[in-house]
Amino acid sequence: HEIALHNNAIVAALLQDRDPFEILEEELSHLRKHGFEIVGTVAHGDRLCRDLGFNNSELFAECPDPSGRDPQREIVRIDPVTGRRTAVRLSPAPMSRFGLTHEAMVLGNVDYLSDTGGRWHRPFADVAAAYERDGGFLQVLAHPVWWALGGEPFTPRPAVDPAS
Repeated sequence: HEIALHNNAIVAALLQDRDPFEILEEELSHLRKHGFEIVGTVAHGDRLCRDLGFNNSELFAECPDPSGRDPQREIVRIDPVTGRRTAVRLSPAPMSRFGLTHEAMVLGNVDYLSDTGGRWHRPFADVAAAYERDGGFLQVLAHPVWWALGGEPFTPRPAVDPAS
């Protein structure tokens, strides 16, 4: 069992006009100061990634863009409401700089279950069969914003319509 960082640092940097490495370091520091040993990460597939053509794992030298785009390129976002321009110039760094050892989606086995949009993306029977077939390895990407434990004073977000 491992708890890892669900990395959305490039998106956050574009939305906040900040350095993605500073955001990554803040998030790792927050988790680690609460006792979590974080050595892994998995890139968040934010809609902005698809819209602007990048992957959050491209922060790391070990995770070049699979389609071969320039690892030093600039990613530009124009806010659709204000017209404000923000940009991130990619400059991949080794994962070891952040005390990280791996990006989960490039481990070679990317069988996973995700609750993206507030719904599990696969039937549990399919997940159980894959787990059995592949020797007991499964990544579970859980987004806490969708869940609350009994008695918590938090109401999860309503599930997103998969068609949207």
